[in-house]
This record gives sequence, structure tokens and C-alpha cells, in this order.
Amino acid sequence: MTFLRGSRFLLAAPLLASVLQSVPSVALPPHLVKDIDDATQGAAVELAGATPSLVFFEASHALYRSDGTVSGTFPISNDTPNGDRKAFAATLGNTLLFAGNRGLVRTDGTVEGTMVLKEPGQGSYATLAKLGGFVYFDLGFSLPQIWRTDGTPAGTSLFRQLTNRSGGFYLHATSDRIYFEGTDSGLTGLFSSNGGPEPPVFLGTLTVRAAQAVGPRLFFITMFPSEVALWVSDGTKAGTVRLLGPPELPQDSVLGVCGDKLLFMGQDAAGKEPWVSDGTEAGTKRLADLGAGAQSSDVQSFATLGSKAYFVSEWDLWETDGTPAGTRMVLENLGATEVVAAGQRLLLGGETFTSPSRRTLWVSDGTAGGTVDVHPDPEGNLQTRDALPLSGRIFFPYYTDRFGTELWATDGTPAGTGLLLDIEKSTLGGGFSGMAAGATHAYFMRQGVWSSDGTESGTRQVVLPGPDPAPSSGHTVAVGDVGYFCGNAGVFRMEGSGSSTVRIATEPCVWIVPSGGTLYFLSPSALPARYDLWRSDGMPGGSQHVSEVPVSLDRPVAFQGGILFSAHTSQTGFEPWISDGTPAGTHLLKDVVPGPLDGSDSTFFAGPTRAFFRSGISGSELWVTDGTDGGTHLVPLGGLVLTAVAGQIGDILYFFLRTPSFDERFLWRTDGTAAGTWTVKTLPEGYVATELTASPVVSGGTVYFVFYGLGENAAALWGSDGTEAGTRVLRTFPQSTVGLQAVPGGLAFATWEAIGYSDGTPEGTRFLGPADVRLQGPSTVHLVRVGSMLLFAGWDSGHGEELWRADLVEEARLFYTVEPCRAADTRAIDGSGSPMIADSTREFPVTGRCGIPADAVGVVLNVTVVNPSQQGYVEVLPAGLDLAVARSTSFSAGSTRASSTILGLVPASRGQVSVCLRAPGSAHVVLDVSGYFK
Repeated sequence: MTFLRGSRFLLAAPLLASVLQSVPSVALPPHLVKDIDDATQGAAVELAGATPSLVFFEASHALYRSDGTVSGTFPISNDTPNGDRKAFAATLGNTLLFAGNRGLVRTDGTVEGTMVLKEPGQGSYATLAKLGGFVYFDLGFSLPQIWRTDGTPAGTSLFRQLTNRSGGFYLHATSDRIYFEGTDSGLTGLFSSNGGPEPPVFLGTLTVRAAQAVGPRLFFITMFPSEVALWVSDGTKAGTVRLLGPPELPQDSVLGVCGDKLLFMGQDAAGKEPWVSDGTEAGTKRLADLGAGAQSSDVQSFATLGSKAYFVSEWDLWETDGTPAGTRMVLENLGATEVVAAGQRLLLGGETFTSPSRRTLWVSDGTAGGTVDVHPDPEGNLQTRDALPLSGRIFFPYYTDRFGTELWATDGTPAGTGLLLDIEKSTLGGGFSGMAAGATHAYFMRQGVWSSDGTESGTRQVVLPGPDPAPSSGHTVAVGDVGYFCGNAGVFRMEGSGSSTVRIATEPCVWIVPSGGTLYFLSPSALPARYDLWRSDGMPGGSQHVSEVPVSLDRPVAFQGGILFSAHTSQTGFEPWISDGTPAGTHLLKDVVPGPLDGSDSTFFAGPTRAFFRSGISGSELWVTDGTDGGTHLVPLGGLVLTAVAGQIGDILYFFLRTPSFDERFLWRTDGTAAGTWTVKTLPEGYVATELTASPVVSGGTVYFVFYGLGENAAALWGSDGTEAGTRVLRTFPQSTVGLQAVPGGLAFATWEAIGYSDGTPEGTRFLGPADVRLQGPSTVHLVRVGSMLLFAGWDSGHGEELWRADLVEEARLFYTVEPCRAADTRAIDGSGSPMIADSTREFPVTGRCGIPADAVGVVLNVTVVNPSQQGYVEVLPAGLDLAVARSTSFSAGSTRASSTILGLVPASRGQVSVCLRAPGSAHVVLDVSGYFK
């Protein structure tokens, strides 16, 4: 077939699924159906810094970048700045540098442009300070070294080797010098350097608590044990002078800048008021007395805008040029308590603890007429003094009761002030129980009864008639596409969307099970430890009382149109009971262990004509029943010990045995007779006999189970069709706990990281999309299949536990051809590129290049391996996905090998593909594209 450039073809679901094979492209990655609980604690946004084109901030334990748009706001790294962003982050041109968990990190706002420049020493990084084209930093408390970087790995080097750390742990920079503390050349205290090779200047035995650069001078406050005092330094010993000490300098003084002067909080007979210093003792004095008499003005922060500084006193906005005559009120009674400068404007906010309390948010250009109330929420509150400008807007962390603390932006108008992106929309999600699957709808409990067809609009709470329209407890079952809810107010029938809901029984319901065309449910009896068994045809008025029975509160199972269950009496203990829906047909099935000792556990495995259950010490015996006393007998196991039951295929039970000495015999099967009981497969070499994990399950004609013990503590998912040849490993999970859940047509499985699906074949066993959405641990209790969807209670950091879906059938898509085009080449056009090395991974963008649009869901790739040094293979997959979905290209040493593949793209990959080299040497890789799917 010849494809014309720009042509398009509609590929139906089966064809697209066949060409994409097992790649979880288009419809497979999980996506949120509905955020039911939109309450939140917020993302706890903390601003990290800004370059000319991007704002960087920490949220939900990740580093985000934003260009001011929703689509341009996303996480780029798990590394986040440590401590105060002002001290632990700095910018060089279009890059941000910060001290993170893995060391000194630089980022240009892209994932691939985020890298570690220097790994940390023992202890954590201290502060960063910028001087000229370098950022200076140190390696932690225990390593007395100062390093500097120009933002590149090659430009990162040791600047000064000290002999000891001392005092504070801060670096400071003015316009021409860097200041640091430590022991150098036998002297301990504060040093300065111009960044050149000459030795630093010793300024004195001083320990800095807070500092403020004002042009070429550094003003700083010293710490105990010497004294709390205000000093100034020009970087020379002679120019380092004490300006002020107690009692004129309070311990909680704040610092600010106004032109070439320092602003700070001083104290005298007028109380705490704003003071000013020109760097001399004579020029260090009170600026103004804003409070009457000895009443303090309580200035909490200074903000510099142009040649003036601004501050808030008693909810009023003030400005100053550094002189008493130039200090005046701009606007009174704003209600603000703090002010921060961002670009050419001020942001004012805070909360006044009056009665009632008052919250405000203002933007100001420093004039009364240019001060605008932009407060978007009467309950909102500016969280910190941090704010950053970008493209004419101010970005800031803001708290509201609805969203928690998130990143907001303002253009200085009320209409232009709003939430940029709700990063952590819900963290209070949870409380799912009892999911049941109908033909087109799922039913579940979540602070009430819900139904869902897998869409947001089709996910709604079911309002039950009666006194308890939104019950907090109960459970659901489904028959066809009709859901039934069992709760304290009775039994309810729900039609699909829940729009037509009726009560079919008024008796309180503690458990319900469908069998044949009948519903059986249990209701507490008037007598202690007794229950009334009811049957119903599922319609109003169709319920009949069957019998009063002693029942354990574990699940009855459907069997031969009736139910099997475990019941307890003082004469028999726990034993198997049976009911056909009539009073006479409801009775003890068999006293397996005569007398008051228990003869059965509460779990039954029921097939069309035979059912199995466990008995004996720790359930080590296996029993079979045909529903009669005479047909209930022990299954001969030849002295071996029953360890686990997988389930049934028809009337055949699959289970696991071992010898008393723990010699595992692996998978067995039985029809309940000695002749029909044998080993399906013995334990392979290398497995640990006692390490069968998870609860084995049967789905369709396949038995699924997990064993530990293969390789490096790996868990292996097995599938069996009941034959030795058909019993094989489907997937391995290194050091992972796995939970299993049978769903129609296959298996859903879960690890701590993600969920997956298997159709019983190795090639059909894969994770469903990226590992950032998962179940709450490796539990598959709250997961069902509805049609071609998996609906599950999934968890992610942005929503908590909510309803998610993953599609198992690809949607019909259009295929578009493009002129064959080179999307990536590690050789580079001028030959300067570097080859990939062993076990390395690189990510390459494909959308936005070669005519591939940003919304493409799949691409046709030609992968070429050039001049590999040794034999091996490369794996290509959507960025951010598990390697189980990778497409492989093998090669031999010195050869050039090409292969074509269709690769799905998922939203989490942001249009990028990952290439992994699996070879001991090196190789160049070339990616060409010839078409895409939408």
C-alpha cells in the first residue's frame, strides 16, 4: 500500500489494536473519571525563582515550571529547593540553580534540561550567592568547601578549600564581592573575596544572622554569643564597621533597601519604628515615628520599587525615599499586613484579626490611584511574602478554602486575578467500598451510593428513596445492568444511571448475593446471633421470608440456583449450610467435624455442580460437595498440605500443595476424586517454596498466581490453562508486591506503582499507562470491568483516591501520512553529537517536529541503530512509561540496523519518546517519522 503525503485513513478499533499491538497508546492510559471529593489541602506552593521567561515553584513535592499558561505549567523534577528559596536558589540568565535533594541542580524549564551539576557531600547544601556570571555554593555542614558554577558541568569547580566550618551557614554577595564564614589560614570568622585567585580578606570574628546587600556594601546583623548588632562592610577590614547595637536594635529587626540606604526596624523611646542607615554611625537613625508616643508601628517587611521603598503600618501603606520628609502615607486602612515587590508593582495582603477578621489582596504601583483591590475570595489569604513577576503578571501562592494553597496570578485587575492551575485538586479522597460491575455501569459506595458509565457526566450519586437517601455504609451487587444496594434501610434496585431507583425490600440488609434469577439477602433477626434469610425476584413486592438461620457474617456464594454459606451453632460449630430458597431446603449440609468443633471456613468455591471448601487445622484439608450430605467428602491429597486455592474452571478446582517439610509441589487440579487429582506443574528451580504471594484467582479459562523467588527477589505473574505446557510466566516485577483481581476476559493486577491488565498471554500482559496513578497499594478490591473499561478507585497526588478508568480497546483513529522526516539523530548534523552508552536512556521530542501535531496519539517511527560497538538492542517507548510497552530493535557489532514500529503517545509523555540502549558498548540512534494517528 502506498500512502500519499497528507492523506488520512480511518482505522477501526481491531485494526488499530493489531498494529499498535500491546502498546498502551490512545485509550489505555488511566484518566480521571470524576473528582468526587473536591475538598483539598492544596499543593503548598512555594516559589523558587524566575527567569525572564519562566516561573519556578515547588508544589506537591515536585518542582514545577510555568510560562503563565495552564498548558505550560507542569512538573519537571522530583528535586525541590531546600530551605528558603532566597538563600537556596539563584538564576543565571534563563536557568535556575537550586540546592535540591540530589545536589546542586540546574534547570531551563524542561525535563531534559534539568540536571545535577554537583552531588552533595555529607550533610545538606547551604546557601547560594550570585556574583558576576557565577553562582557560589557550599557542600554542607561537614565539608568546608566553597564551589562555584556558571551553570554547566564543565564550569562547576572548587573555589575555596576551608579548614573548618563555623558560625552561620550562609553565603552573601554584593555587586562586587562574595562573603562567607569559616576557618581559613588559621583565622575563623567572616571573609570576603572578589572571586579572583588572591586570598580572601578576613573581616573579623563575626557570625552573620541576617544580611542585606546595598550596592557594593553588605549590611548584616550579627548573632550571639557576641551580640546582636548591625554592621556594614565594603569588603575590607577597615571598612567593616559596627553601626548599632542593643537596645536600639531589636532581635526581630527586618531589613530592606531604599536607593543606596538600608532600612530596618530600630527601637528607642518612640518604640519600634522604621530606621535608616547610610553606612555611618551618624547616619544611622530613626526615619519616622508612625505610632503615637511609645506605640510601635510594627513594620513586618520592606519592599523596594524604583528609588523608593514601601511598607505597611497599622494596615496603612507608606512610602519613603529614605528621608523623614519623604516618608508619607499612600493609602490608609487597606487591611494589609505585608507587602512584596514583583516587577514594577507591589502585592499587598494579609489578615487582620479584628472582629470579624478581614482578609485582603491589593496590587499597587505605589500611588493611591494605582492601588487596586483584586481580592478574589473573601476567605482567601496571601500565604507568604513571596511573589514573582512574569510577562506583566504577578504570580504568588494563595490560600482559599476551596483549593487550599495553589499558584495564582494577577495582571493588576480583579478580572485578571485568578487561579493558574489547581495542582492538588483533592487530597482528601477515599472511602470507596463494594464496587460492582453491570453491563454498562459500575456501582459503588463513596459517602453514599454512586453509579458510573465511565464518563464524568455519567458518574452521579444515586439518591435512594426513604429516610436515608445517602447512606454511609452498605454494599452493592449487579445483575445484568441493574444494580442492587443492600443497607440498613433495605434493598434498592438501581437502573443504570440511577435515575430510576426503587426500594424492593424494607428489611435491613447485611449481605446480598444473586443466584440464578433470584436475590438472596440476610437481615438481622430479633434473636441474638440469628439472621433472617430472604429471597427476592428483584422487584417491589417480590420478597419472601425463607428461614431463620445462624450465619457467620462472611459472604454466601451462589450454588445450583441457591446459596452455600457457613453457619454456626453451639452443637456443630462452623459448618457448611445450603439453601435452595425454601424453608425445607435450608439446612446444615454436613457436620464435617462432628461436635462443636469447626468443620469449614467461610470461603466456598462453587462450580456448576460441585463446590469446594477448606477444613482441618489451619484449613489444610480440601472438601468437595455436590449439595448433599452423602456427596460431601474429603478430597484425597496423599498426605500433602493445602496452602492456597486459586479457583475453579467449570467443576475443576486449582490449588497449591506442599509436603510437611515445605517441599512445594506447585500447581494442582482436582475434580474431587482421587483419579481426577494430579500435579499441573512442579515448582521450577530457583523459586522459594513458601513465597506464593497474593491470592491466586481464576478468570475465564486461566489460573493466575504470583510467586516470589525468581532472580533478584522478583515476583513473577504466572498464567495456566490447566496444562503443564500452558503454565508459564506472563510478567516479572522486580521487588514488587502484586495484587490480583479477576475481571471478565482477563486479569487486572496492581503493584505499589501502577495497575495493569492481562489477557492470559505474555504479550497481552502490560501496565496501563504511566506509574503516577495507582490503587492504594497492591490492592484490587475496588476495581471492576465494565464493557471495554476498567473502573477503579485510583490514587494520585493531585486528587487523592477518586474514580478512574482505563480503556482496554483502542478507539477508531485517523492515520495521517507525512513526508519521511528525521525527528532525532544522536550524531548531530555537524558530527558533534555523542553516541548513547550502555544502559543509558535519552528522551527525544517527536510532536511539534516534522509536521507531527501536539495532539497526536501515535506515530510511525523508523528506528535506525548506527555503528554499534557491540551486539545488543535498543528499546523505544513513550516517555514515562514502563519498559513492558517498549518496541525493540536488535543489532550486531558494527552493523547498521533499521526497523519500523507504530508507537503510541500518552499525555504524560508530552510528545516525547524514550530510547534505551541495551548493549555493553555504544551506538548512535536515528529516529525518522512517516505518519501519525489522531
